[in-house]
Amino acid sequence: MFICKDNIQNIVTIKSILRCFRLASGLKVNLHKSSIGGIGVESGNMQRYVTILNCNIMGFLFKYLGVPIGGSYNRFAFWSGLLNKVRNKLSKWKGKIMSMAGRVTLIKSVISSMPLYLLSLFKVPKSVCRELIRIK
Repeated sequence: MFICKDNIQNIVTIKSILRCFRLASGLKVNLHKSSIGGIGVESGNMQRYVTILNCNIMGFLFKYLGVPIGGSYNRFAFWSGLLNKVRNKLSKWKGKIMSMAGRVTLIKSVISSMPLYLLSLFKVPKSVCRELIRIK
């Protein structure tokens, strides 16, 4: 996360910093997965910055370190990403040959491997808890 004034020189400096990081560490920042956002920046300037950095424009609702920012945690839609992850993990293991204890163990391991800090930051609505229980 960089915070700077709205001018082309700062964007070129950010690109240079990322290039120096690549040369010093041998790691490359995947700019195709990165986003840039601006508050009070004209859309024409944002388009130029996106072209220079070769990245995407960030919307108001975005994720930072895996935590959705800008949404209401009381809404069911806020938790849809977590619910989809749980469904995808458990869908591979659906089977009638698994005992109830095996299913409970599997569900506990999947839920514990999900981003627990998201669950520790926000109070989970009852509707989301019911949906987690319904997934089998």
